[in-house]
Amino acid sequence: MVQFADKPGYGDAGSDSRTAHLGEPPEEHLARAKAEEYYCNRARDIYEPYLSAPRLYETTEEGEKVYLTEEQI
Repeated sequence: MVQFADKPGYGDAGSDSRTAHLGEPPEEHLARAKAEEYYCNRARDIYEPYLSAPRLYETTEEGEKVYLTEEQI
């Protein structure tokens, strides 16, 4: 991460210098930050159901569940 201490808004404690681009107007920075937040939240909304989805399994002759591995799916 590069911080420009001599530039207002870059490297200040109150600014978000992690995503600020050199010479970027505040309106563009805000628009880009909102877009990044939207797409991050959208990706999280898509990913989370995969984590909580039921796992696939086979039932043995004894009635026990044997969960399938990635290779078996």
